[in-house]
Amino acid sequence: MKKKLIVSFIIGIFIILTPTIIVGRLYDTSDVMGSLLTSEFVMRNISFIIGFLVIYDGFKEYFDK
Repeated sequence: MKKKLIVSFIIGIFIILTPTIIVGRLYDTSDVMGSLLTSEFVMRNISFIIGFLVIYDGFKEYFDK
């Protein structure tokens, strides 16, 4: 049961860091322009939200039982 919490935490952190791993750098407005800037911003925010949802689900399952 505790393993699920740890695994969901690790997966959530991995999902949050995935855009940085794929692109190879943090969010930088000087390198990209126009619609690429918008799409990168949206992608990073969506991965941030999904990562926290995965972590939240792990905590919810851990404390429900």
